[in-house]
Amino acid sequence: INIIQTPVFSDDGKLDGFVAVETDITIRKKYEVTLKNERTRLENIISATEVGTWEWNVQTGETTFNERWANILGYELRELEPTNIDTWVRLTHPDDLQIAKNALQKHFDKKEDVYETEFRMQHKNGSWVWILDRGKVIQYTHDMKPLLMTGTHLD
Repeated sequence: INIIQTPVFSDDGKLDGFVAVETDITIRKKYEVTLKNERTRLENIISATEVGTWEWNVQTGETTFNERWANILGYELRELEPTNIDTWVRLTHPDDLQIAKNALQKHFDKKEDVYETEFRMQHKNGSWVWILDRGKVIQYTHDMKPLLMTGTHLD
């Protein structure tokens, strides 16, 4: 139960009493617990599968990577910040970049339900790591251009 009380004063400033509104928040609390449990479950899945995760605003180039994404390449995430799509481009092998861009375009053009490709990314030590990259556009602009995309990197 959530109770909100507001004092009520008379014209001469004396406290006359309170007006209270009582709200049953049982359903809200149930959803909060469900949401917390779901978040924990998803965090455990990501941790157990050791995948790097990414989100990309296709229109602005802004990206968000998890720590595992950076660790696959031998970095701590803070070493790569601030991140954007250029971070991914810079670390992707030049010979593989066009392959990834072509796969992205097929997904953007809705010729493929999901984006999936393999390419090399440069490890901090200079070696190349093969990455399985999967993703999907999850939000479009009002004129149906890809807006937000999310996915994973697997070593």
